[in-house]
Amino acid sequence: SCKRNATNYSSCLKHAMENSWSVFMAGKPEYNFLPLNPFFLDYHRHEYNGSVIQGSIAVINSTLLGLEKARFTSVKPYFKKDIFRLELDMRVPEMIYEGDSKIEGNLIGFKLSDKGHFKITIGDVRIRWITTGHMANDRWIIEYVFINPTVETMKIHLDNFYEGSKELDELAMDFVNNNWQILYQTMIPVASQVWNTRLTDYCNRFFSKGFPSQKVFA
Repeated sequence: SCKRNATNYSSCLKHAMENSWSVFMAGKPEYNFLPLNPFFLDYHRHEYNGSVIQGSIAVINSTLLGLEKARFTSVKPYFKKDIFRLELDMRVPEMIYEGDSKIEGNLIGFKLSDKGHFKITIGDVRIRWITTGHMANDRWIIEYVFINPTVETMKIHLDNFYEGSKELDELAMDFVNNNWQILYQTMIPVASQVWNTRLTDYCNRFFSKGFPSQKVFA
């Protein structure tokens, strides 16, 4: 276990996270804690009404791969009375997000109105992962998880968004790949709300039901 008053507390937590990361990736069925690799979302819908995107995007049966390759660069713990906050900085060389989507709206004047399959490959991902909760009965009760990813490269592949028209799919792909930085900055704040809610639930299942805090947070 890691002793809170020890001078090596942060490095001890970093080592503990590195050792337990495979458990998060594989999941714990006995705690109803699903695997994070792949990270699966059955359905989520986003509404956008900005200068770049107007309309709705529904994402169906999407998976995120690559978290198993995360490397922790920093682990910072914060205690205040019974509140514990853990800030993780990590880097992932490559992640792939794939699924089906239905889009209704406009993208910088480019009309989108159909459903199809997408695959997004992102490279050199840096993630700030913040988990906050309170200690109760030797359990860490997670109140919220917040993640803030930044990426260096992105490649988007679209398939069958225009009733089988490969020409229109190619045109749309050229457009989004040439403007991915703008799209990312616009979409990530909305999309991250879904991820944060789901990850809060996932982490809470693990820490509040089956992982004594004394094992790490003594």
